[in-house]
Amino acid sequence: MSYTLTIYDPAAAATVADYTRRAKDPTITATSAAFTVDLAAHEAAQYIDQTRQLWLVVTRWGRRRIYRLANPTLLSTGVRLESHGMIVALDDDQYTALWSDTRVASWISLNPDYSSRYGENWTIDTNNRLFLALTNGATYSNNALYAGLGHMIPAGGTRLITVLQFDVAFANIPANFRWNITRLDRDFTGAATEAFLLSPATGTRAYCLSVAVPAELITFELFNLTGASYLYAGETGAAYAKMTNIRVATSATNLVNTTVTSGAIGIGAAAPVVANIANIYLGQRLVINSGAADSESVIVTGLNVGASTFVATFAKAHLAGATVRAIVIYDDEVVEHMLGQVTALNPTGGLRESPALIMSSGRDLFDKGWVDAAPRDVLRDLAGPADYVYGVQADGALSYHPRGTGARAWLVRAADIELSRPVEGLVNDVRAAYDDNGMRAVTAYAEDSMSIGANGLTRRRTIDAGTGSSDEAQAIRDTYLDDHATRAARSSITFRRLFDRSGVEYPVDSVQPGDTITISNLPAALSSQALRTFTVAEAAVDLKTGLPSVVPEAPLPRLDVLLAQLALIRK
Repeated sequence: MSYTLTIYDPAAAATVADYTRRAKDPTITATSAAFTVDLAAHEAAQYIDQTRQLWLVVTRWGRRRIYRLANPTLLSTGVRLESHGMIVALDDDQYTALWSDTRVASWISLNPDYSSRYGENWTIDTNNRLFLALTNGATYSNNALYAGLGHMIPAGGTRLITVLQFDVAFANIPANFRWNITRLDRDFTGAATEAFLLSPATGTRAYCLSVAVPAELITFELFNLTGASYLYAGETGAAYAKMTNIRVATSATNLVNTTVTSGAIGIGAAAPVVANIANIYLGQRLVINSGAADSESVIVTGLNVGASTFVATFAKAHLAGATVRAIVIYDDEVVEHMLGQVTALNPTGGLRESPALIMSSGRDLFDKGWVDAAPRDVLRDLAGPADYVYGVQADGALSYHPRGTGARAWLVRAADIELSRPVEGLVNDVRAAYDDNGMRAVTAYAEDSMSIGANGLTRRRTIDAGTGSSDEAQAIRDTYLDDHATRAARSSITFRRLFDRSGVEYPVDSVQPGDTITISNLPAALSSQALRTFTVAEAAVDLKTGLPSVVPEAPLPRLDVLLAQLALIRK
């Protein structure tokens, strides 16, 4: 056998046993490995009683694959050793972190939690905005009666608020009242002012503010600083501070933070040149001259990366040198932070801390946060909408990248083919359920008559569209039908020799999930391109015969893509 199979203790950095010559029926895949060993009872028992984490190391031609030993099974003749790929190391931890939040519903009134705030004197709401207003007939003591709304990271969260972005409008604020942003600890201690306006009166401003000291809690506050008690005689709600377009984030790594290098910007459409166009994208909200009297937020409607210009419509005039700022959160930040947390918890758990195989999708993540989530679920949440894939390589490096990245193309002659077209996944008559103002509603059935005729039967399903829109429900129904009206082929292919497209022969176990294989000796009757050339979903090697077998990857369901697009549109 050209493979070596050894049991390794990572904590002691020592080999425990070598079963290269004694392993029976060994099989390895990218995610698992298993074999049996004839052992005396006392030798086999050590694996049942062993609680220390051990690795299985499979080596061939200098290439090393590591697996975590799990589920040893005592047999009458010895022991069966099953191992899992190092992706299981992600299951050692839970992940709680806020990254970005644009939802006003996440903000809470500080009354009565913050003892100096007295909500009965204020009108406060979070109806698509953060609204703080004076109440008719209320008396506001000097520097004592506050209106406050706060945003707090989740309990146990591993990230703190570092930047926030918003627009604020003022109307009829009495002279010497103060509006400010405050950072606090979770227990409402350690208050420190981040930004404030004295006597804001009437007008608008926009902020993209880096928090000086990352905080567990950020508050918007309005209070009396006149030096004496103040009786408000105006109409309730007429004197207010109103915050909109709010975004809280816990990373400034990719923050847009540049300046206008061209001349003055006039009111109306303009295309200013900026010193750094990085991380600016179409549809993005940028803050111009954060916090200044001429500050405003604008939407990017055009972009010329080569010329370092963006197009937007401006409501205020600005001078050259105006600052341009915006929050941007990318998925590679999340993956790298989570990986660092898992490897810090278990340094010998089998994962490498290297971020070399983690790539950004370039998608700005608006509302992302998790509480006690399994890291693999976090990866799934991030990868799906981006059409990314993730996994752990043979050496323990976590990968997160576009589907097909680094994939190789192979030519084989199939030695054995198993082919089936199961009926289980077939659906050719479908409707979608959706929410209609709190009541369940369903679309009409849509059928695929060609599929019904070809299969000789109708298979009907009702799916949950998870939406309140009838139009979206119909689109989801139709896409689901497209995905399921044809009985998908399932196959497994075994081959003896492996060649690249140039005809160079490689070791047969070089195939990895994500690679593309073309079978050159299929009979003409099997003309399906999906069978002749396909992407590898699973690859396994029988170590006894040395022969690999592969399972083709099913096409990406079009419904997955549609749902990801709808999720982005809803933002």
